[in-house]
Amino acid sequence: MALFLTIIIEEGTAAIAYPVFQKGGSRLEMALYVLVCNMITNPALNLLVNLLYIRSMGIVLCLEAVVVWVEQQLFLHFSYLTGRQAFFLSLMVNAASFLGGGILIWYFGM
Repeated sequence: MALFLTIIIEEGTAAIAYPVFQKGGSRLEMALYVLVCNMITNPALNLLVNLLYIRSMGIVLCLEAVVVWVEQQLFLHFSYLTGRQAFFLSLMVNAASFLGGGILIWYFGM
């Protein structure tokens, strides 16, 4: 469920941000890059947080920063994005996902 919601939020954010990053690739390419990055980083992060029973917001934010860096590296390696573009795309989609997840947890008590 968390992966599905993350994909929905991050794909929506990437679709909105596409005009900023469109040089060199299609909207479909960007959607695929975001999807593949999510399929790699989201399960790994959730597994780590659940196995180690991490409940500290500071540690979770540090792990999210690692996810931003890993996704930036994946975008740089596999896409047409520059370093700055890859960083800002990764930061934007992960911030949206983190905030969206926080709102859902707060509102629905998930």
